[in-house]
Amino acid sequence: MPHRLIDRAARGDRGSFERVRAVSVITPIAIVGVDLGVRAAFASAPGASRRRTAER
Repeated sequence: MPHRLIDRAARGDRGSFERVRAVSVITPIAIVGVDLGVRAAFASAPGASRRRTAER
């Protein structure tokens, strides 16, 4: 599906271009937000300090 949207945007479809533009801006921000949320969840989990020590 994304490749069709990108193809339509490349052919000049304004609506497809706007969707691709929005997704390309939002996706990296969402990835960083989820990554930080997961790290925070694991950092506050019971035994987290022992895991970090064992990894080093």
